[in-house]
Amino acid sequence: MSIQQQFLDETVKKIMGSFGPASCTISVWDGGREMFSSMGKGNVEASADSGPDSFYAIGSLTKSFTASAIGILADRKMLDLDERVIRYLPDFRMYDDYVAEDLTVRDILSHRSGLPRHEVSWMLNSDFSPEQIVRCVIPHLKPAFPIRYKWNYQNHMYALATVLIETVSGMTFRDFIRENILEPLEMDDTYVYGDEISDDDPRKTAPYMEMSGTFIRLPYDYLKQLAGAGCIWSTARDMMKWLRFSLDGNEMILSHKMRLETQSPQIVIPVNENIPEIQDETYGMGWVIDIYRGAKVINHNGGLPGYGAMQLLVPGMDSAALILMNSASGDALNAAAYMILDELLGSEPYDWPARIKEISSQKDRNYTKEKEAFISRAPGKKISHKDFTGTFCDPAYGRVDFEEKDGELYLRCSFGVFPLTCMDKGEYILSIDAFRANAPVKFNISGEAADSVDMTLEAMLPDDPIRFIKQ
Repeated sequence: MSIQQQFLDETVKKIMGSFGPASCTISVWDGGREMFSSMGKGNVEASADSGPDSFYAIGSLTKSFTASAIGILADRKMLDLDERVIRYLPDFRMYDDYVAEDLTVRDILSHRSGLPRHEVSWMLNSDFSPEQIVRCVIPHLKPAFPIRYKWNYQNHMYALATVLIETVSGMTFRDFIRENILEPLEMDDTYVYGDEISDDDPRKTAPYMEMSGTFIRLPYDYLKQLAGAGCIWSTARDMMKWLRFSLDGNEMILSHKMRLETQSPQIVIPVNENIPEIQDETYGMGWVIDIYRGAKVINHNGGLPGYGAMQLLVPGMDSAALILMNSASGDALNAAAYMILDELLGSEPYDWPARIKEISSQKDRNYTKEKEAFISRAPGKKISHKDFTGTFCDPAYGRVDFEEKDGELYLRCSFGVFPLTCMDKGEYILSIDAFRANAPVKFNISGEAADSVDMTLEAMLPDDPIRFIKQ
């Protein structure tokens, strides 16, 4: 079944009404036709409408470009997917020496390094380069699993892929992507880093966070510390060229064999019990491979503060779709994606916005219930926090500051200021609503004041908190 323009317009309208992003732009390639639909404001302050030529951050859709770049180097016999990373980067180190010596190029592209996400570590080091992430952060990150034992999404590994591309090619990541992918595909409106687009360009969308019906403008985050994990900016019209290449290939850029290998299963992804329509979910290299309601779907989503993106390929139908939003959530992206897939496949449609909002609401309720339980157990009397103020640092996670204000303790870091709930002297709970996370914080007191603080910042390592040392 083919997509019609009316359906596309109605889908955008329903997503806008259900989730309220500042703007939503969807493009579809179906039956040899390109279609676009857009609603909302790319820039609220300037009252600039969004459209197929508006610039958005595509976030982790960048990973498919990075994997293709590695594939190009493999085609040229400059590296081997199954060769150890340490052959190309002899100084590469990890917390586990065995993993550092055994990790292959294929491993880093398919999220099977054994590391948990450790997201806060790269967020706290926003001024780092990918080289610094590889040299200064990765060696201190503790694993959660043995190598190749289990799939776990891991952004640091794509910073490593960035460094690998630069080292092997002798070019910057930006120049390699531009010269070997963007220029051959004539993607003239795609940029490796968003700051290459002037903030005064009326087509450049702005990032927002929606709060109680109001859009709060966020600062631009160009993700330069991770680069190949999520730095590219593009338009719906330009990304159609990428999706058509991803469907049909171009042997002048990437061999047919290598393109299909990046889109082939490398490791199983755990079952998503909330969406039983998805079966046999696996990860390739920069792509997720699903069986959705009986059809093979190759996809990937992406997100940065204030942005959301989703790309979909349905190779059996020679169809593709792209969804771009600012002030978007993953829920909105998923709802739009499933609506488009149901229409393409001719399947009985579900009310995906309502269904996904209910799943998300349950997660919100669980987080809020846990947070309220902590607050209810907090002591009623006032406790001095002065012994716990100051600057604390961890080799991988960087710097955090604790400040006392109006009788409360706050954590200040590079991505925000957060209040802590006091449970006992020296013991707190850090609640971050955006992450739906309640993290225990325990100060270690030597003498009269704390000399370190333990923070449980990685959910997969609940018994192994990150220790920050007082400076």
